Amino acid sequence: MNPVAETLTGFREPDSLGRDLTSVFVTHDPTTGQGLGDPTVAMLKSGHTSRFLRDKTLSSKDGASRPIEDTWRTHPGRAGRLSAAFWFP
Repeated sequence: MNPVAETLTGFREPDSLGRDLTSVFVTHDPTTGQGLGDPTVAMLKSGHTSRFLRDKTLSSKDGASRPIEDTWRTHPGRAGRLSAAFWFP
C-alpha cells in the first residue's frame, strides 16, 4: 500500500497485511449503499484483465466515506493463476 491508499482506507500497510481485501478496501454503491465486494473476484468471473469502475464510495477505517473512481488490473502468474491485482485510484 502506498501512502495515498493508507490515507484513503485508514489502514497502514503493516495493519492491512494478512487481512481480507474487503475488510480494507470497503466500497459501496453511493445510491443504494449496497456493498460492492471484492473487485478482483468480479474481474476473474467476468474474464477481463482490467476494469474501470465509476460511482463508488470508499469507506475508511474511521467511517469516513469518499466518492471514488478506480481501475483494477490483474497480472497472470504461472499456469494462468492470478499473481497480483493492482488498484489505481
